[in-house]
Amino acid sequence: MRLQKVTVIWLSALVLMTCAPRKSEKSPTIRFSNPRTLIEKVQSGYVIVPRFNPDAQSIIFNGRLGGDYSDCIYLVAVSGSAPEKLYESDEDLYFPSMSPDQKQIVFSKGLSRHLNVMNLDTKAVTALPVYGSSPTFLNDNETILYSNVIDGNLNLFNVPSSENREITQSYLTANSYPILMPDQGSVAWIENIRQGLFRINQSPIDSLFITRVFQFYAPVLSMTCSPSGQLFFLTNPDGSVSSVRTGDTTAINVIIGDEKYKTAIRHYAQFVHWSPQENRVVYVGDQADKNSFRTPYLQTGMFTGSITIADVVLDGINSADVFQSPPVKGTYFFPVKKINELPRTFQPISRNNPPRIISEPPEKTYDGDLFLYRIQAVEIDLYDNLRYSMVAGPSNTELLEKTGMLIWLPPDTGYFHFNVAVTDNRGGEDSQEFDVQVLPTPDWRQVSVFSKKQTPVSEFSAGMFFVDKDQDGFLTPGESCQILIDLRNNLPEPEENVKLQLLISTEPNEIEWGDSLVYSRLENNIWNRLSVPIRGSESLRNRPIVIRGILETRRGIRMLPANLIITGKNPRSGKK
Repeated sequence: MRLQKVTVIWLSALVLMTCAPRKSEKSPTIRFSNPRTLIEKVQSGYVIVPRFNPDAQSIIFNGRLGGDYSDCIYLVAVSGSAPEKLYESDEDLYFPSMSPDQKQIVFSKGLSRHLNVMNLDTKAVTALPVYGSSPTFLNDNETILYSNVIDGNLNLFNVPSSENREITQSYLTANSYPILMPDQGSVAWIENIRQGLFRINQSPIDSLFITRVFQFYAPVLSMTCSPSGQLFFLTNPDGSVSSVRTGDTTAINVIIGDEKYKTAIRHYAQFVHWSPQENRVVYVGDQADKNSFRTPYLQTGMFTGSITIADVVLDGINSADVFQSPPVKGTYFFPVKKINELPRTFQPISRNNPPRIISEPPEKTYDGDLFLYRIQAVEIDLYDNLRYSMVAGPSNTELLEKTGMLIWLPPDTGYFHFNVAVTDNRGGEDSQEFDVQVLPTPDWRQVSVFSKKQTPVSEFSAGMFFVDKDQDGFLTPGESCQILIDLRNNLPEPEENVKLQLLISTEPNEIEWGDSLVYSRLENNIWNRLSVPIRGSESLRNRPIVIRGILETRRGIRMLPANLIITGKNPRSGKK
């Protein structure tokens, strides 16, 4: 009986051991192991974006190294040799990327994100008639995938034919950071659905059939995929990295650095790019105290970080699913016809891009005050003439058709509805409807001097206006115009000898302007005007020109709280 009881207990224990759930296996993780710094302390006015080149033996990136006073594009070998400067510009440079045959690079230039292509053999740079971010060459070495900065859609642009084609047609969402998948026939991108909601999408390029890869409530700066296209790295604004797999809804933890780095120092990574041939990544690295709540990239006033490479170590993930490259598709999206197939009367297709109104009107004004609103529209077809018009509004409203300046004196208090439009000379049109609330004029004598809640006051108010004699809105070679810069001191005490330095997004020899700009005395709440002569030279290029300013006061350097965008127009220029 005793032996039988012992046997039963032993069998019961065996059953419990067999049926009990096993200890849960460790969740899959990815580690950026053995990080090596290639270039220390690179700086940029916006961001630094390093990318492996197609041969995986070199890296291209934008930024400024020691001694650089302007943005450059550099090439550095993975082995760690001295970087080679490929291009330099007074304008900001972003998102450089090399073509598959490694004979060209494409990049965005200036605040308008003007796309440019550089031939690495001749060093010639060609400005394309499109504006976008994150450009990438397709495998035909002629077509560029990019995100349009005007409407937030993905586009393809063929360099030889200057044809442009939309991939996405979103009107309520923004599509950014497109990446060409390893099969060369599909694309993935980040879609900002609404405030705080982001989605990773994937689709074939030739037939838009969108597959949702992942959806999350956190902002993403960039993404990259593994050589197999099955795994994505997402970089976040706080310097952390996460990973997702195609068809999986679970994020994979990514650790930056090795075990030996588990100290009081935290390592950061932004703008990660996966090598097309190896288990290696390049990123903008930095480090800070582990308890710090701020990423170190912007603490010096400019985006600063080090070009870093690291090995990708997988734990709990099948490496074959990550590093095995898929077959490449031979897809051409702009087929080239043979010359003898072209009709004798062949003419290139003219594609009109409609203008877009980008300015926002004031919502309120006071009875008796003159209401001014400068309507600003963007037109990427530089030779189109824009005309502004009133569709609906109060009868005493005046709208200058060439400049877009709306002038109105409210007749009474209440709400007033406006509808304005802008058209180009080829039928493109955009409109804007808005309401303005007219408030009673305050009795300033009854306004209390003391307030329980103080509102911060901006030191200056400013306005900038472009005045040209023919009023066509363009700056042309030999044309003398003026920039009117109005400045008001909002502080009680007067300011004296306030110096103004203009920042103009052109090459130094394209525009001439006055450089001795000083407001001798700025009284409180009084507008002061400087008239700055400006003249276009023969080397002026066809492109938008952004004008900003820096104020030098006795309290330090301040940005001028206004900017202006004008358009350079030169029929003799080959760069559009």
